Amino acid sequence: MVQSLSGKKFVIAGYGEPLGEALARILVTEGGIPILVARSSDRLKKAVEKIKGSIYFVCDLSTDNGRLSLKEHIKDSIGKVDGLVITLGGFFIDRYDDLGNTLSLMDTNMLLPLSIINALHAVINEFGSIVFTTSTQTLVFTDKTPLSYAASKYALNGLTSILAAQLVSQNIRVNGVAISSISEKYEPGRDWKKLRKMGQDETPPEDIANVIYFLLSDLSEMVDGIIIPADGGHRFRS
Repeated sequence: MVQSLSGKKFVIAGYGEPLGEALARILVTEGGIPILVARSSDRLKKAVEKIKGSIYFVCDLSTDNGRLSLKEHIKDSIGKVDGLVITLGGFFIDRYDDLGNTLSLMDTNMLLPLSIINALHAVINEFGSIVFTTSTQTLVFTDKTPLSYAASKYALNGLTSILAAQLVSQNIRVNGVAISSISEKYEPGRDWKKLRKMGQDETPPEDIANVIYFLLSDLSEMVDGIIIPADGGHRFRS
């Protein structure tokens, strides 16, 4: 890869390991500046110590004040950003006969990402890119599919298309990456390709981060309003 992101700035909203770290490292390698955003200052300080070239901002994106503070911080300290990756989300297992989490998951998995974009769209540069993380459980359904989780992520998929249509006039793209399970085992610089195979239960975070990188980069500048599965074909074995 060449440094195609040189000087560009990208918010990772809901930074967490291992996916957030894998993505931040790719962005830095490609010349970009990842802005790590989460509630825990200790976690973020440790992250930027490990990922040289990254910066951070502490706030609670689940609140109006948190989203506003991030917007104002970007305006005052950065100007504008070139991309936004939203990895926030929740998970519960339920069925039609055992509900109770539907409203909570709709709020976390669909309304919260929408609220973040509502707050931040004005500080995203023209030709910027927004990327959601969604789920392959919106693509293949079985009797074991968690109802509320899949429904909320399915709503997020629909939101991706609608936002892409509404932001196309501003030259801002919106796409999603559908994930199954992410491997928690991660070591920077490892040869992860030797450790995985197609169809396995867990996807290495490096593989998912590479797809997100693609959607943030100019390589995908004509890709808009789609969901890309990044599970190595695991959904076909569910």
